[in-house]
Amino acid sequence: MKKLLFYSLMFLLAACGGDSDNGQTVPPGGQPVSKVGVLLSVNKNYINADGEDAASFRILFTDDKGFTYDIGEQAELLCNGEKIQLEELRFSSLEEGDFSFNADYNNYRSNTVKVSVVHGIASLPADSDPSNFSFKHRMLLVQHTGNTCPNCPRMMNLLKSLSEDEAYNTLYHQVASHSYNKTDKAYSGAAVLLSREFNLDGYYPWLTFDYTTDYEHEISAVKSYIDQHHRAEAATGLSAAVSLVDNRLYINVGVKVATSGNYRIAVWILEDNIKSNQSGATASWHHIHHNCLREMLGDNKTTRIYGTPLGDLDSGETVNYITAALLVDSWAAENCKAMILTSARGSDGEFHLVNCTVCAPGETVSYEYN
Repeated sequence: MKKLLFYSLMFLLAACGGDSDNGQTVPPGGQPVSKVGVLLSVNKNYINADGEDAASFRILFTDDKGFTYDIGEQAELLCNGEKIQLEELRFSSLEEGDFSFNADYNNYRSNTVKVSVVHGIASLPADSDPSNFSFKHRMLLVQHTGNTCPNCPRMMNLLKSLSEDEAYNTLYHQVASHSYNKTDKAYSGAAVLLSREFNLDGYYPWLTFDYTTDYEHEISAVKSYIDQHHRAEAATGLSAAVSLVDNRLYINVGVKVATSGNYRIAVWILEDNIKSNQSGATASWHHIHHNCLREMLGDNKTTRIYGTPLGDLDSGETVNYITAALLVDSWAAENCKAMILTSARGSDGEFHLVNCTVCAPGETVSYEYN
């Protein structure tokens, strides 16, 4: 079934767990939490300005006994500070712009949520097999590199050979993280952040797999690692549609859940065809760099690398996630694309990558079934 994503609500439920610490019985429709007040959440932060696409709100009230109830239309909703009435708490508009919403109830005012109304969010491709939850697994290979690294062309040669091997080239997606020096045209602050997280010794070239610090330098070892860690089925499937409007990418993602768990979703922006002279080059193509990490969306290190929380999702659920990225003027917008990554909390409490995909502007990616 489809699930509406109310992110603030998910944070709340994750924190409280579902039963009160003092053993109280949870009343019907209530969940125990700690702070009295109103919580407003929305399932979409971006909608199309067509009068049909809509953002749906949910309003919760926590009483002084620590229980939270869905109060729906009992609350008063405000848009940009003005009272507004919405049928079934659904907001749509023909007018482009940024809209801020709050909810008032029992003399409490909620947090602020924002909805941007835009033109150009592309629709997801139709699911070719809605009842299928057997997804192909794609690993993530990150090449930590730089154009003044004289040994890095060796890694470029290795990855080129791997990409030409039909037994392996559909088992992973690759990212080039240029963090070696600022004079590199493919260098980015996002790459530095990623390098600090996984390239612990600052050694170049360095190849990491998924969200790990493992590295290899021989193609036989890389293939062996993939053989050991690639899974027959992924815990999530991913579909995507990406559009480019006025130097902004709109990324529309469908996440289909095969295995229940606590999930996050990350979006990274990559760029192809960056010309930057490579030290140690032995072929002309060494000077053209692809899949270069430009940005990781999010407001802190955790969300940028590991993603925004989707919360606890059950097997069989499908969720929709939409975000946007403003491209830097120095980037070639036509060469940029979005990488989407989902991760799940493991038994160790850490988030581990479960699947990833890449989608370019004007294109769509369908769920990959086995």
